[in-house]
Amino acid sequence: MNKVKSITSGVFVVAMAIVLTGCTGDTQQAEIDALDKILEDTAVGVPSQPADINGVIASVEGNVIIIKNEVGREALSEEDQAAKKEERQNMTQEERQALRAQELETVATEDVEITIPVGTMLYKGSGSSDGESIRAEFTDLQKGSYVSIWKDGEQIKAVKLKGTN
Repeated sequence: MNKVKSITSGVFVVAMAIVLTGCTGDTQQAEIDALDKILEDTAVGVPSQPADINGVIASVEGNVIIIKNEVGREALSEEDQAAKKEERQNMTQEERQALRAQELETVATEDVEITIPVGTMLYKGSGSSDGESIRAEFTDLQKGSYVSIWKDGEQIKAVKLKGTN
């Protein structure tokens, strides 16, 4: 919540600076650049590190979800991840889903109950083969959906639905 307040305050201060200086010439461009920098620094997206929880949603009740978290799965190196991503980008959505279903058949899981706080960033694939993510809605979290969840300590940082668009 404090981060949101600081982002809002920063954007407000920059906006007021633009208004008060009259937005002329080099001053305008400098202030636009400053605003862009604030927005860039505070932009939140899907984290680049591996997710803390990966699995299929077993149930959804309110903002509480139970996930069949994959355990004992070997983490891939960055090179292996890049190769796997490139291979899957050449597949159709159906082929990717079939391959993922086959992989999940052999993975051990444990139930994990997660409460998704209001305001948590939710993402899903855009449907394009470049792996781009777009914002998702809480209603997109459905039983049977595969999700990845990133945490910061006990706090949920981001949630991404996979295999949907």
